[in-house]
Amino acid sequence: MLKLIKYELKTVSRDVFVIAIVEILLNLALMTRVNVLPSKAIFWVSFLITFGAGVAVFISNIMIYTRELKQDTGYLTFTLPKKGYSLVGEKIIVALIESFIIWLIGIGFLLFIDTWLSTNFIKISLNIGIIIRIISTLYEYAAILIIIYFVNTLSKVILKNRRFNGLFACGIFAVFMYAIYKVEEFLDNIFPQRIVVIGGKIKILSGAISTYNYGDLSSNIVSSTIEIIVVVGLFIATSRILEKHMDL
Repeated sequence: MLKLIKYELKTVSRDVFVIAIVEILLNLALMTRVNVLPSKAIFWVSFLITFGAGVAVFISNIMIYTRELKQDTGYLTFTLPKKGYSLVGEKIIVALIESFIIWLIGIGFLLFIDTWLSTNFIKISLNIGIIIRIISTLYEYAAILIIIYFVNTLSKVILKNRRFNGLFACGIFAVFMYAIYKVEEFLDNIFPQRIVVIGGKIKILSGAISTYNYGDLSSNIVSSTIEIIVVVGLFIATSRILEKHMDL
């Protein structure tokens, strides 16, 4: 898998480099507006720049995978003598690396602006809550990519390269996400037990929780466990389809 990751990083490096450069240049241009725009406005514009760069990388991850499924570049990637889990795994890992780089640059600018202009929007204290939030964010990013990759792969197998392949994939994705939402809602009502991080401490609470302090995390134990099982199952399913049933 390491060779695949290195190859994929070389393939996407130009796109990430362009997005990163645009993100840096826009933030530097924003710095020239100090004393012209309100400090808070500068901070939030910088956040929007970072968010936009993150969305650009996310879309790029999806487009690269979809393009390889539908175009000739897929012959090189999906016909390699590698296990399906290696092919899907390296794309998820590379996507996380790309996203981490872009957000690291953006957070660096946000910290600089927050300190320089004393906006006091960012309050960082390294505790279990921050660590769990980072892990949770990485998981959610990987999970949504796995779902999208599964939907696109399934659409490719069912419709081949027919005209409405993309529309069919979007329909499957919408139905799938709605189904996940309804199942989690149902489970939340039956099993209200939640893991909550309050003040850097992990607690297990039962019943509905109406208020949280800023920065606290909350996750339903049962529905989150089912979600993880589903995501792992989709990863395995996508890997098996690529390995056994992909007809490029």
